[in-house]
Amino acid sequence: MKLNVDKIRVIVFTGKTCAISYVCRLCDECVTRTDSIEDLGVRVDCKHCFITYTTYVFSQPLKVLELICSYIYSYSATVCFLLLYYSLVRP
Repeated sequence: MKLNVDKIRVIVFTGKTCAISYVCRLCDECVTRTDSIEDLGVRVDCKHCFITYTTYVFSQPLKVLELICSYIYSYSATVCFLLLYYSLVRP
């Protein structure tokens, strides 16, 4: 089985302001470093802070709301808008 080095990322978890910088190699190729990573649907950054995750979670309903507003713009049905809002954005 061959590893795909392009899909592998390295993250260093630390509480310090400046992390140790080193080059990680796998199969004679450099592995890309990253500051945040998503694992099992949760985004975590290198300082164990969930700001990237909360930003992602709060941005998703806004994108859906923007999509609803763009579709409902030509209609003036408030009931239709509220139905879509309560079924897609609120959960």
